[in-house]
Amino acid sequence: MAAVAEARQLLASIIGSEVVDSIRDDDRFFDDQLIDSLQLMELVDAFQSRFGIDVSGEDLSPENFGSIAGMAQFLTSKRGTNESPS
Repeated sequence: MAAVAEARQLLASIIGSEVVDSIRDDDRFFDDQLIDSLQLMELVDAFQSRFGIDVSGEDLSPENFGSIAGMAQFLTSKRGTNESPS
């Protein structure tokens, strides 16, 4: 599965598919107040659990967890693959 689809699916499990279906991959969902800080922590926890990737404090940035595209890019880089996030 492409990283963008995986990121969308994961975000939908936290905030609901109807919300996720209404946003573009590059929309800044935290800035747009689609998720709050508690949901962000749930998202990071689910990210670690589902993908088996450790997320450090340095990784918690808007670039990595502020949009679906950012999450997909982060996932791809952590996996160490050359796959395109889309």
